[in-house]
Amino acid sequence: MTDNEQTSDSEPLLLDHVNTGDDLTTPVNEQPAPEPSSPPSIDYKFAEDKYLKELLEYISSTYGQHYSHSKIQSTEFIMDIGHGEGFTIGNIIKYAQRYGKKGGKNRADLLKVCHYAIMMLHVHDQFNTKE
Repeated sequence: MTDNEQTSDSEPLLLDHVNTGDDLTTPVNEQPAPEPSSPPSIDYKFAEDKYLKELLEYISSTYGQHYSHSKIQSTEFIMDIGHGEGFTIGNIIKYAQRYGKKGGKNRADLLKVCHYAIMMLHVHDQFNTKE
């Protein structure tokens, strides 16, 4: 019986193997997954991709600083005892208000604002489940 033949009851024959073209058949459920399509190229108007990369590098660098070498960071302790929202929002306000005052228009203050905002997203997601 060929792939196009039908059973004697005139119902289509359901195949459990596919001819891969190399004279071997492969079970249908073992076919390789299709290659994922690449995301469309985006022309970011404000260089967001560049700034996100810089932010990731900045955040990664904070994990090597002196206050992160102990078993638990102060930030983790503050969040664990339930004060994460106030702590992160307070630091966002602190560094946003400090921008332009300490060290001039200091990019590091802006990176800190973004870092604390990301931590606040974590706090939000921990305590606000989607209904």
